[in-house]
Order: sequence, then C-alpha cells, then structure tokens
Amino acid sequence: MQFKTVACRDYRDIEQTSLCVGKSVYAFNRGLGKMSLLSIICSDAFDFTGHVDQAHLNCLLIHIQLNPKPAHSDYAAYRARLCAVGTNNDVELLCLNWAQNIKEAKAGGKFSEWKNVAGSAWYAPPAKFGADDGLIDELHRQGLYYNVLAQRWHSFFLNYEGQILQLQKQKLLFPGEQALVPKNFVAVEERFTWNSHASAWERGAVAHDGFALALTSYQAIAEPLQRASQTSPLAVERAIEILVGPRGNPSSWYAVNELDSFQLDQDEESIRRVTVHQELELTRPGVAYRRRRLQRAQDAIGLARSDVPWPAPVRDLAGGFRLAWRREVPHHNVEPATGARGSAALVYLADQADDAEIDSAHKKLTQAIVNHAVNIAIREGKFGEELGDAIVRAQDRLCVVFRRGNEYGARGPQGMNLIDVPAGASPVDFAEDRS
Repeated sequence: MQFKTVACRDYRDIEQTSLCVGKSVYAFNRGLGKMSLLSIICSDAFDFTGHVDQAHLNCLLIHIQLNPKPAHSDYAAYRARLCAVGTNNDVELLCLNWAQNIKEAKAGGKFSEWKNVAGSAWYAPPAKFGADDGLIDELHRQGLYYNVLAQRWHSFFLNYEGQILQLQKQKLLFPGEQALVPKNFVAVEERFTWNSHASAWERGAVAHDGFALALTSYQAIAEPLQRASQTSPLAVERAIEILVGPRGNPSSWYAVNELDSFQLDQDEESIRRVTVHQELELTRPGVAYRRRRLQRAQDAIGLARSDVPWPAPVRDLAGGFRLAWRREVPHHNVEPATGARGSAALVYLADQADDAEIDSAHKKLTQAIVNHAVNIAIREGKFGEELGDAIVRAQDRLCVVFRRGNEYGARGPQGMNLIDVPAGASPVDFAEDRS
C-alpha cells in the first residue's frame, strides 16, 4: 500500500501537522507486456510529475480526490507531463472527484458551501479513440461528455449529477498482433439516476446536460437550438463555431479535435462546450466562454430585423433563419425561413473584428467551401465549365457580417455571383441586370 506522499492544506492544517507522510511509491504488476495499476490520492499529485516517466507504460492510473478545485494547475501538472510523454503508449488516467456543490459541515450545525465542480473524467491518448460523431453524441445523452485535452488527448467528463454508469471499456492493452482494433474506447451500457420520491435508482433516464438551463437567457435561439441538440449536440457546436469564425484548418475545422469549443480551458480544464452546462459559477472560464458564444448566436438571429446590407445571393436571410449544421454541407450553418435557395454560411463578427480578421474569416470559409464543391463535382463527373460553374455557385451562399459605429457591413461572394446569372457571365457586363 501507499500512504500519501504529500500533505494537503486545509483550514485547520490537520494534514500539515499530523499526517504521517509516505516515502515510497508502489506500482503493481510492472513488466514488459503486462498491465499495471497505480493509484494516487488527492495531494499526491503535487509531487507525482517526476514519477510519470516511469509509470506511464501499460498503466491504468487512478487519481482519487475530494477537492474543491480538482483541475487546479498544481493538481493537474502531472497530467500535462503524462500528455507529453505518454501519447504513444497504452496508458489511461481516471480522475475521480466527489460530487458537485459539496457542503462542508461546520460547528453549530452550519455549513460551508464549496460551490465546486465535480470534475471526474477519464483521459486517454490519441490512438485510443476515433472521435466518431455518433458515439460522441450517444455518450453525451448518457452522461459522458467528450472534450480534448492538450490538443490531442481524449477526455470524457462524467455528468456532475448523481448517477450510476455501467460502462463497457476496451482493454487497456492488447497483447500480440491485432487484425483490427476499433477505436471506440468506452460505451455506456446502463445508466441509473436516483428517484428521491421512490427512494430508488431508476434505469434509462437521459442525462441532464444543463443546456436548457443555459438557454433560458437567450430566448431567440432557445427553442430551435434545444431541439437541434436533442438530435445532435455536436451539430450545435459546429453551427456556432462557423458563426464566430472557425479556428481550425479551412477544410477540416469541424473535426472534433479542431473545434475550439471542444478544447478544455488550459488553466482549469473548464468545459467550453455550449451544450454542456454543468458549471454555473460565472468566474469559471468555461461559463464565460459559453455565455459569449450564446450571446453571439442570439445577436445573430436579430440580424434579420436589422439594417444589414445583405449581398444579393444571401438576401433571403433578411427574412429570418435558424442555426443548423449537416455533414452534407459541412461549411454551412444557417437555414433560411423563406425561399428555396437552401442553407448558407453566416459568420457574425459583431463589432470586435478589424479588416484583417474579417478578410481572414471570409478567405478561410471561401477556401473550405470551394474545396468541398470541387470534391462533390468531381464525384458527380463534372469537369471543365460545369466544374467551374459549381465552384462559383458554391461561394454564393457565404456572408460575413460585422458592425462599425452602429452600422452593419457585409462581405459576400467576390464579384457578386448571383444564383440566376451564368457563372461565366462578366461581372462588368453593362447589358446585364444585376439588381
């Protein structure tokens, strides 16, 4: 066994003055081709970074803690080292922290409210999970929320409410050659929640991700986004990612590991995803991030009632639209309420963008849309003039809106490529009606 090797500070300094601190670290079942287990308790994490280099091979590492700030930089330092040296190894980390909103008993029947997050999560290196869209959405409904740590590592955060999960886990290590090793890492077989009226655990309830609560302050988008999230929380994240300007590579920004909202906050591992509203404290980085994105989405819906100089190819957006995302048109994020022109790509940079950022957002999505249109056209056997026409038409449904001095501006397709004008028509043909 192992005693804690580092004392934890508390308001009475009980551990600092009274704990018999351990001196040795024990790892079980070490050896080539074997699976090992190593467990650390709470503040052991303060002095564990140096052991990671030896402990991460073929290892399940379990970190158990009762901590108001389980992702504080002092506690998470060993995780940063694990992400650096364990990426290509068979290693998993399970962090177990007590439930959210602990009440600590004080003298005289009083309580101290921690207002803490739960923060329990399972971490795995890149090769362990294939980031499949359907699996990510299914895990979400069952109380496991996928995020990305340190740009590459997978993390699965447990719902902060009381629950019992029966998981099916892949083996930590597959010895010998494997013909096929699917990268699905974990699946939820059963989920139970506590029914206080019946004083019993009940099977099958969908996990409350808190998204409906987060949307109560944003009524213009609440109903359609809540409905969309019930189909695919991931689609909601992608639709809003386009709206604020995608951060990833032009053609692959919507891959989960490139979505900005899926990257855990580096300081406190705070979840940024707008569809996962487990944290409520306004000081948490993830809460502030989500509020900014939801407010941008709410403001964008109001553009239909504002004096926006919509370019002609996307003028149907003036009649209203809703946020939506489909893999068939991965670089579009809005569906107009009227007309038959179909979905479009809308970026709304509000009044926080200069000319360079506006130009960058427009160029990135233009490149993404053109590349996608080329791939589709070639698969359909289009070449020459037909291919060129498809490229031009695809750009028609892109618009970047911004605001300067309380006036709106818009960047549309270059050359005003109208839907009802042949792609090869000259943009300076004075005989042509381009109104």
